[in-house]
Amino acid sequence: MKRPRMSLLPPGGNGTIIRTGRVGKSFGSSAENDGLAPEANTADSASTISLEDEGMGCRASRVIEGGPDSNMRASRFCSGEAAENAMLYSSHPVQRFTRAKRRLATHHSSQIDDPVSTAFAGWSCKMRWSQLDARVQQAAAEEVLDFIGDLIAGRAAIGMPAWLDVYVDDAVSKSATIAGGHRSAAWTAAMANGYFGHVLELDDTHDIAVLHAGASAIPAALAAAEWRGKASGATVMEAIVAGIELSCRLGVATDMSLVEGGWIYSALLGHFGATLAASHVLGLSEDETRHALGIVYCFTCGNHQSSREGAPTKHLQPGIAASNGVKAALMAQKGLKGVSAPFVGEDGFARAYLQGRFDVERAIRDLGQDFETARLSMKPYPSCRLTHPAVSAALELRDELGEHLSQVEFVTISMGKQAHDVVGRAVPFRLRPYVG
Repeated sequence: MKRPRMSLLPPGGNGTIIRTGRVGKSFGSSAENDGLAPEANTADSASTISLEDEGMGCRASRVIEGGPDSNMRASRFCSGEAAENAMLYSSHPVQRFTRAKRRLATHHSSQIDDPVSTAFAGWSCKMRWSQLDARVQQAAAEEVLDFIGDLIAGRAAIGMPAWLDVYVDDAVSKSATIAGGHRSAAWTAAMANGYFGHVLELDDTHDIAVLHAGASAIPAALAAAEWRGKASGATVMEAIVAGIELSCRLGVATDMSLVEGGWIYSALLGHFGATLAASHVLGLSEDETRHALGIVYCFTCGNHQSSREGAPTKHLQPGIAASNGVKAALMAQKGLKGVSAPFVGEDGFARAYLQGRFDVERAIRDLGQDFETARLSMKPYPSCRLTHPAVSAALELRDELGEHLSQVEFVTISMGKQAHDVVGRAVPFRLRPYVG
């Protein structure tokens, strides 16, 4: 009888060293193996499995008999993931393949119901433009017009940065349009247009959520529409409302400020809004949409450090969210399964990113009846929204002082802690901001 063969397993969580050989093969051990007495067997029908843990100073071995149940014998030396791996990598190819298929088939059998992703997926799939309140339709139309204007102005002012050529030149698919006429892959167009639409700091603001909602949702919806090829204007507008609504509702459902978390919510929350928008345009089912939201959780990013330093990447981050949202939706459409509880799972968004400071009920309250989209503000000045009170006050003061303006020696401005931390620090690039 041939000796059973066992493939190399991943290292144990305790740093176990893995070695392999024809006889005396080694695989990850655990503390449970301490104290096992070595055994020897040189029969041709068996192989010795050795467990070595240099950190713990333990060494143990057991004889694994050949035959159909050898995988079960092997599993006695492992625990948790290692035990599953030992069974998957057993000596018999047919059994190994069968178990692998069974494991993949049942991988999602214990899914957790996420009330946030479930609510938004169901609402988005059922939403129809004609059924939306006129006030919401007007707000959405103004939002799109505002963003398109910001997009054109940003492209005209910035030109085509050389770093964008990295994406444009590498794109095999030319399915979507970048402002200025370039054609590229849908996710690249979403990123570039998100960047251009945000770069002049003229795009919308939700004052409570503290984010720019359209900078991710709108370019994602437009890119997905070009990818699909046959998307009505109503469908695109529905998608934009859905994406903006999700981003804003996530923002109002947390009381963690940008400074506390170190995040920038336009990008961080924009990932989910962009994904919902793209999913709606692509016509994904409720189940596929939930998976898309679970997929994009793996992509989610957006940090406040770029704002602290005044780095150009601050303006790129909503575009990254738009790009990742399109990718996540397309991956879900092609069958990739995402995590089932991206928001409320044990290691979901609420805990991992917001330290548990997330009100699920607030996020989904009156969904489809009360719209945060209608509460967006359109910027009068091309600067961070937190600077606008001071700008408005200065303009009013200038008008009041008239010919006495030259007599002003200094101005004292009072602001909240978050506004001060974000825009009020006396750092060089804020005292003399770059304009060009």
